[in-house]
Formats: sequence, structure tokens, C-alpha cells
Amino acid sequence: MTKLLTKPKREQLRQLVLDCTLMRLTTAESLEYIQQKLRVKITDRYFFIIKKTIVDNSSQLLTYLQQNRNAYLANFFERIAKLYKHQRETWEMYYDAKERGDNKFQLECIKHLGDISVSLADLYNMVPNLGEIRFEFDKNEKDYDYSKPQLATEMHPGEYSREAKFRNE
Repeated sequence: MTKLLTKPKREQLRQLVLDCTLMRLTTAESLEYIQQKLRVKITDRYFFIIKKTIVDNSSQLLTYLQQNRNAYLANFFERIAKLYKHQRETWEMYYDAKERGDNKFQLECIKHLGDISVSLADLYNMVPNLGEIRFEFDKNEKDYDYSKPQLATEMHPGEYSREAKFRNE
């Protein structure tokens, strides 16, 4: 099936599968949704292959972000930029609704702008803590300071398992 789809169509299919998962559609509903949006019929087997690929890629991305400070920071600030973009678009929709006299939609825009502001404030409150995050890439055995805050995965092996309970008794 992937050979019949161009790269942009494959990426669109991947996004549609992700959307179906987020909307909690059944397999049959998902296949119908994809066929309506993409105008391509896929099998349930191919649908599950794409779903598994999404999950696998997510764990690889998480591992990559845990190891690479620059990639983590880029994603963090990209999220802030997206929120600013949504905020700007919401203001445009608000003013369009104001011109039309659609008070109900204006109220919805104001609620959405409030949510965006809270999200931005939360992200900016996290900025001072970004320097405390340790990454695998940062580690050099001779100069890595283990007294600084560490990720749970960096603690001593078994510290968060049942083995640690028996070891500490």
C-alpha cells in the first residue's frame, strides 16, 4: 500500500491514524474516516501496522529527547511558538466574530485564549528548571556531578523496583 502513496500522502495517512486513535474510533470507524479523508481504502492489517509504527517511533523519540539537550529544548520552545501562533489565530477569529456580531463565538474565543495563556504561563514557569535536567549526552564519568537532580532512570538500578524494597530492609 505504501508504494501506491506518495510521501506526503503517507504522512497524511499517519496523521489520520493518529487522529483516529485520539478520537477513540473503532477500527471500522477509523477505516471509514481514513477513506473519506484520504480517498484511499486501506486494510485493517495495514491500519494496525501504522499504529504500531507510531508507538515505536514515540518511544524512539522519547529516548532521543532524553539523550539530547538541544533536541529537547528545540521541542520545548517549538511548543511555545505554536501556542503563540494559536493565540494569534484565535485573536483573528475573535475580531472576525466581533465584526459579524457573533457574541457566542467571541466568548468561546475568550475561553480558548485563557487556556492558551495558562499553558504559556506553565511553560514559562518551567524554564528555570530546564537547567537542572540532566541528559545522557551530558554525562562524562569524570565530571558528571551525581549530587545534582537526576532523572529517575539515572538512579541506582532497582531503586524503583521491588528489589530495592528488599535490599533496603
